[in-house]
Amino acid sequence: MKDKEEKIFDEKIGKTIQTERRNKGYSRQQVEELTGISHTSLYEIENGQKGFSVYRLKLLSQLFGVTSDYLINGEQSNLPTKKIRIEINGLSVERGLNLENIYISTTEL
Repeated sequence: MKDKEEKIFDEKIGKTIQTERRNKGYSRQQVEELTGISHTSLYEIENGQKGFSVYRLKLLSQLFGVTSDYLINGEQSNLPTKKIRIEINGLSVERGLNLENIYISTTEL
């Protein structure tokens, strides 16, 4: 059984995850499709009923474009974040990306 401090901690992280998911416009079902974390587990995590692995923390932070520190502490680190636009064959995607997880290699054409 969880002690009081652990329960409060899990509830705080869960609320941050829920807020980020909603801010990014994802349903629980979409998060499941993109990360493999079941919508039932995500519900339990968001409501502080269930803890989760570091691997799941990594998946969620990458999906939401935030650091794992932010999901844990509710504060963004000082890492630079840039908005980029990717265009491939006329299709484009714009997204805020945390540079901590991005590696870009370029070659001249």
